[in-house]
Amino acid sequence: MPAAEIRGVVHGHTVVLNSTTGALPDGTEVIVTPVSPRRGDPEALFAALDELPPMSDEDAALILRIVEEGRRIDPADWD
Repeated sequence: MPAAEIRGVVHGHTVVLNSTTGALPDGTEVIVTPVSPRRGDPEALFAALDELPPMSDEDAALILRIVEEGRRIDPADWD
């Protein structure tokens, strides 16, 4: 009988399960099958936000100014 599917997201070398209802006891052997995030998938968005690189206050201000001006970000702005 196949086990119920439990989804999660990898953070470093740890898989964080999305639900405590499917919590597994320590030492439980599992098989992990990576799945491609679907466009617009909230789980993929939150996972990406957790992995953002650090940003300086100056870069953040530049991005906000560009967004407020309604223009595209030009890589030359960082040269």
